Amino acid sequence: MDGSARYQDSEDQEYRGDLSLNRIILYKTDYNKFMHRLDHDKLENLEAHIFKGAGTPGAPVGLPFSSPIPGKNPDGTAITAGQSIIGAAAVYYTDHGPGDDYSVTRSEWNSRIVFNIPQIPELKLGFDHRMEKRTGCVQSRTMSKCSACHIEAYSKDINELTNDFIPKLSLRLEALVIDYSYMHREFDDSGDKMYNNYNKLASAHVAPFGPKLQFDGTYGALPFDRTPESTKDSHSLKLRYDIDKKNTVMAGAVYSVSTNRGTDSSYNALLGNYGKDLDLKSGSLFAKIHSRITKKLSLTAQVRYQTLNNDNVFINVNDQRQIDAFKNEPFSTYDFTRKSGYDLNLYTGGVDLTYKLSCTIAIMGGYEYRREERENNKEHNVPHDTDEHIFRLAGDWQLNNGPRFNLGYKLMLANDVYALYKAVCAPSGQFATYAGPATDNWNYYRTYAPNIYDARTGTRSNMPNRLHEIGLKAGWSPIQILFTNLYAKYRIGNNNEVDGRDWHQNLFTGGLNLVLAPNEKMAFSAGYNYFYDKYESMYCIAVYDG
Repeated sequence: MDGSARYQDSEDQEYRGDLSLNRIILYKTDYNKFMHRLDHDKLENLEAHIFKGAGTPGAPVGLPFSSPIPGKNPDGTAITAGQSIIGAAAVYYTDHGPGDDYSVTRSEWNSRIVFNIPQIPELKLGFDHRMEKRTGCVQSRTMSKCSACHIEAYSKDINELTNDFIPKLSLRLEALVIDYSYMHREFDDSGDKMYNNYNKLASAHVAPFGPKLQFDGTYGALPFDRTPESTKDSHSLKLRYDIDKKNTVMAGAVYSVSTNRGTDSSYNALLGNYGKDLDLKSGSLFAKIHSRITKKLSLTAQVRYQTLNNDNVFINVNDQRQIDAFKNEPFSTYDFTRKSGYDLNLYTGGVDLTYKLSCTIAIMGGYEYRREERENNKEHNVPHDTDEHIFRLAGDWQLNNGPRFNLGYKLMLANDVYALYKAVCAPSGQFATYAGPATDNWNYYRTYAPNIYDARTGTRSNMPNRLHEIGLKAGWSPIQILFTNLYAKYRIGNNNEVDGRDWHQNLFTGGLNLVLAPNEKMAFSAGYNYFYDKYESMYCIAVYDG
């Protein structure tokens, strides 16, 4: 038996224990608990006004309101309190828990048991269990739109429980080792179910330009900030075969299904109910070979295939007006099927070489190819596939009884990196313009979508298609009780496939760490870390009038 314990207070404790019964039954367990204190956002920066105009001569610009107007009327009556002499709020907030403190306490209990059968020494049976709890209170926020931007904050009780059950077995047949495990995960949330009565929509300035938002105060209390209860089932199979002392082959497969258990109520897209549980399926296959060709040269090659498939859902849009009310309108319905952006196929393959010049100097080089295919790219305005080529070169050098250095370089070249095709206005300077209400109010081409959103034709990305990275690591122990570690990394990235100005990144990080251990029970550590990251990009800034 063996064990240890640490108790700081009721919200900070840690325990560990091991038990062996003639090596036939091996049991290990550990438990830890810690409270994370969270901020309380007072939202006081979310307050701005629009003034009525000539009716308020001399009114100071930006004067905040002191009374909660325009109010949100729970009884459903029209919101008119905002038409004050000073002005109506364009952005305002309500904190429903102004004096509350927020924190989450997380605890985790792991247990692992292994059965060694004396009559079958090649076989091992095991069972793992993990239980994670999250309890406490957090700040939950939501916002009404298209009247005033009304931000509201509530205090939400957290009570989440995750259980993992993992039976497994391992079979060793001379040079062949087979490992199999099955995991069943259950996530339950018995915390607060959050609801909010949103503001009513503001009336349009000119008919028939009516409000088109999917929800407002007309529909009563609506849910927000939900964490759906879920399950996950996963199968994992791994194989290892030692051909001889110099060559080893490994292979494996993983298949899992994650199920959202909070969507099977009667269909109501506004409430997140689709009449069925929604599944995310994933699978992967991999193979790897390691060969020690000579005493100085070794090779590792590997390939991997991964696939993700997420359920599609039908969205029955809550139409706010009659379809075909406008001339030239291109839509017969606003209903659509949401096809997931998680439907992916990923391919990876690579080879690494290591050559030892001496017992203290080694050179490593490698190449890796990655390909990502997105099945529903047209629905999300992103590239169908991305190809990456990654080259690595590194050296490892240790002086006799002195410091050890590692210097590495990486080059990444990519085609069609992840990007949004309709992200910004045309970089040529043809900015979007809004025709506004005019005599031909019923013409679709005078509405917002074709004049504003369709003007966004430029492609942008925050991913590089060319990347250079240099890294340095050094470690030294000048005396037995002192260890020093130095590291630095510089990265420069660029993307010239985007429209407009190229995307650029410059990143540097570095640091020095010292550890002094006078004896086995005492250690002192000190360190300095520096981080610098700079991006250069383009954004589409939307300016709204009205």
